[in-house]
Amino acid sequence: MDAKDLEAIRQIVKEETNEIRQELKRETSEIRQELKRETSEIKQETKNIYTRLEAVEEETRKTRIMLENETNPNIKAIAEGHLDLSRKLHEAIKIDNEKEMMKIRLNILEGEMKILKEQLA
Repeated sequence: MDAKDLEAIRQIVKEETNEIRQELKRETSEIRQELKRETSEIKQETKNIYTRLEAVEEETRKTRIMLENETNPNIKAIAEGHLDLSRKLHEAIKIDNEKEMMKIRLNILEGEMKILKEQLA
């Protein structure tokens, strides 16, 4: 090989290297553009998520306030009323039990009276 052939080979390698560089630049540019587009989409989606999250937090805050100011006191009032009803029911049952015991005693006394009347008769 002489100098001319070497120069020709060097020129071919240089041209092919330049082509490869140009192709790499194009592909790199395309990749950058794609990454920018995807990053932009991710940023927009993140903004949407934050917006929705703020709405959820606001709704949660309103619900918590409602529970503290309305629901919990109402439940407490109902529970207190239930306790009163429970006490009254226990008192009523106690009175019913006493009535039942009196009926039983009365029946026993009536039975004994019948027996006494039959013995006296």
